[in-house]
Amino acid sequence: MEPKHREISRYLTAAISSGKYKAGDRLPSEAQLIAQFSVSRPTVARALLDLQVEGHIERRAGSGSYVRKGGEASLITRQLALLIPGLGTTEIFEIICGELASLARVGEYSVLWGGSTHPREDQDSSREHALELCGQFLARRVSGVFFAPFELVPGKEEINQRLAEQFREAGITVILLDRDFTAYP
Repeated sequence: MEPKHREISRYLTAAISSGKYKAGDRLPSEAQLIAQFSVSRPTVARALLDLQVEGHIERRAGSGSYVRKGGEASLITRQLALLIPGLGTTEIFEIICGELASLARVGEYSVLWGGSTHPREDQDSSREHALELCGQFLARRVSGVFFAPFELVPGKEEINQRLAEQFREAGITVILLDRDFTAYP
């Protein structure tokens, strides 16, 4: 079982990396964290100290804990993204993505989910949604992307190649799920 102070610091790390708290924002007070996690003050203090030592927050006596300018940038790289068109229509992807998210948490990564729940209803909007998600992942400078390329849409090779190229140019590792992004061989 994980120590409570690690649970609290992991929660705060995820909140910072997801953008809930930005540079300069005040984090919940020690009293709020004590109540939220049902722990003692030393446990909360240890969690905040860990984040301070890692350079993500600064603590101000009598004022509270704040996200350091630049402190959130190092957390952004602790994000993985899932780009899964048709996520809600294929049962196996839901299982795979759930396992990936669990493993990411163990490695102290946060996961950004991206998928279309209706990929066959409007194929143009599904492709546009994938490009929009790609742009969001690039802006957040994710560490890597798990990508299930489009399979049953017209122009699939073009859109798959375009997405893969954008990630490659940004230096973001892509792991393909289920299929390649171009026709075999």
